[in-house]
Amino acid sequence: MEQNIEIQMLNKVELLGRIGQVRIQTVGDKRVANFSVVTTASYTSSKGEAIIETTWHNCTLWERWAGQLDGLAMGIPAHVTGRIRTRSFATPSGETRHVNEVVVDDLQLTAKDAPIVPEKR
Repeated sequence: MEQNIEIQMLNKVELLGRIGQVRIQTVGDKRVANFSVVTTASYTSSKGEAIIETTWHNCTLWERWAGQLDGLAMGIPAHVTGRIRTRSFATPSGETRHVNEVVVDDLQLTAKDAPIVPEKR
């Protein structure tokens, strides 16, 4: 007897970091913001050295939130939730490139001087 087992899948990412570069453009009749978020994680190496690991994340924000990033300064703390997407594109020289990005569902910004504590591993 064969059983049908349904597996629920989830593609969700949550980032707490600081806004990097922001580029807002119009694609067709919709606004899109492409921006980066920097996160850090800290740990102690086997030699007892404190290590801080920095990661830059590419994010895409469509229509309803894109205006929220107009004129935004780098370094603003941000809480981003969304899903990971991989897309491909061709460069002007014909080379195929692949990009991993976070397609943002929700974005919350806080005061520029708000502290963010690096993740401990």
